[in-house]
Amino acid sequence: MTKYVGLAALAVSASVASAQTVKFDTGPFSNGPGGEFTATQVGGFLGLTGLASDITPDTFQTFCLEVSEQFVPGTFYNGALNTGAILGSVGGFDPLDERTAYLYTNFRLGTLAGYDYGAGRQASAGDLQAAIWYIEGESGGVNNAFVALADAAVTSFAWTGIGDVRVINVTDDAGDYKQDQLTLVPAPGVLGLAGLTGLLASRRRR
Repeated sequence: MTKYVGLAALAVSASVASAQTVKFDTGPFSNGPGGEFTATQVGGFLGLTGLASDITPDTFQTFCLEVSEQFVPGTFYNGALNTGAILGSVGGFDPLDERTAYLYTNFRLGTLAGYDYGAGRQASAGDLQAAIWYIEGESGGVNNAFVALADAAVTSFAWTGIGDVRVINVTDDAGDYKQDQLTLVPAPGVLGLAGLTGLLASRRRR
């Protein structure tokens, strides 16, 4: 099923944060044109780092959502958090599929069944990227075991919605769209709650 919403939906799509600066790099687990990619936040906040699947405490591993757009490794880009991809093969605003969110959440937490986090990690990365492309309706996608796993989780209602997964809409300084990437953010309200807790503590000290 095509999830095309149209360019008009860009203005009303779920909250797009102000742009932050980020760079993406290929690495030992990258497989062909897809992830894993390593994301480094240069300015602002675009996602949690240092989770079970991440290779350094200050970066996070990600996968792309689009085949028709690319990025240049090591280049600084603007990034904004959203709940779907913009443009790409589907065109318009493409809401993130809950099955992709299920797979990416478990990947980041180190709990994705069938994912080899050891010697076979590059092959697993290729399979997961192919599954994500398939679910998101991109060319080059493959209906593989990861797709079946996500289908089962959603069909059984073990997983619903996109949880804490967001899409980084990537643009260059000219405003041209590049390859959108996945990220994991704190649960809604966590950052705000932390700030409120700090404020209350400060007032108590006074």
